[in-house]
Amino acid sequence: MKCNVHQGVALTSGLFYDGKAIPSSMKVNADCGAVMVEMEIAALFTLGTMRGIRCAAIATADGNVFETGNYDPHGTIVAEGKINMMKAGLRVAASLSKEMAQEEDPSIFEKNLQDKYLDTFNTKNLCDYFKEISELNAD
Repeated sequence: MKCNVHQGVALTSGLFYDGKAIPSSMKVNADCGAVMVEMEIAALFTLGTMRGIRCAAIATADGNVFETGNYDPHGTIVAEGKINMMKAGLRVAASLSKEMAQEEDPSIFEKNLQDKYLDTFNTKNLCDYFKEISELNAD
């Protein structure tokens, strides 16, 4: 699999372009080292950190916020990027499963939390789960 790979800081933001009311911070963030902007990854890593769950993210570019008219979310380059993301994700998952099989305790997160989460998801609906989050984190 041949593809361009970049590693670095991602900026999570729902505001990509300058507006009349709120200016964009894309240029400032790019100057500070952000190599991409996206809308969800920070939430994934925040929850992973809070819960002690190992996380990873892969992204493909669908445009350049600094080049007007460069946005093409349905083009060939993005489609190929999505295929490469899936291939890379499957390779990472396979590698991780082999690594975890060698560990004494292959759980993704701590056993006591795992048991509490499983109990909550097996006996409660999603609303009840959110009400009990503070109790799960109390330990």
